[in-house]
Amino acid sequence: MGRNFRSTALTLVAEAGGHIDAARLEEWVLGERREVTAHLASVLKPDATIVEVLRILDRRFTIAIVSSSAQERLAACCRATGLDELFPASSRFSAEDSLPTPTSKPDPMIYTFAARRLGVAPSCALAIEDAVVGAQSAVAAGVPTVGNLQFVPPDERLQRISELRAAGVSAVVDSWSDLAVLFTADVEARLAPN
Repeated sequence: MGRNFRSTALTLVAEAGGHIDAARLEEWVLGERREVTAHLASVLKPDATIVEVLRILDRRFTIAIVSSSAQERLAACCRATGLDELFPASSRFSAEDSLPTPTSKPDPMIYTFAARRLGVAPSCALAIEDAVVGAQSAVAAGVPTVGNLQFVPPDERLQRISELRAAGVSAVVDSWSDLAVLFTADVEARLAPN
C-alpha cells in the first residue's frame, strides 16, 4: 500500500468511528514493527537480477531508499535481500523515523527531506514506486517518478497502471530489468553525438 502502519491504523480507526489515544497507538506501532520486521527478515531473500540492476544503477547514479517504513524494518530488509552494501544506513530515508514528526506517504515530506539530505533538487532526482501513495508522494515533492510493476500481482496490473498514471508518473515499467534498460537507453541517447 505504500503507507506505514501508524498511518494505516489511524485511518482504519477513524473510518470505524473510533478513537485511539497516543500511548495505545505507540503500543500497536511497536508491536507491528517487531512482528512484521521479524517475519520479513526470515522470509525475504536476495534476488540476483534486482541486485545486479541496482549495482548497474549505483555505478551511474546516487541511489537511496525513500520509504514509509521504519529504519529498523529497512535495515532488516536490506540485510535479508543482500542490499546492505548498496543502501547503507545513510542512504535510507524513513517517513516513520527520519523526520522530526512521523508521517507517511502520500505526504511528500520524506521525498523533500531525502533530496535535501542527498544534495539534489527534487526535479533532478527520480523516484521508482510501485504503490500509488508512493507515486503521489514523490510527484507532490516535485520528483519525476516511474511506476514499477514487478511486485504487483498480474491481475492488479492494469488497474495499477491506471492509478499510477493518474498519480502523475512519467513512465511505467514491468520490472527492475526494464528500468535498467530504460536508463541505459536514456543515458546513451543523451551522450550520443547529434
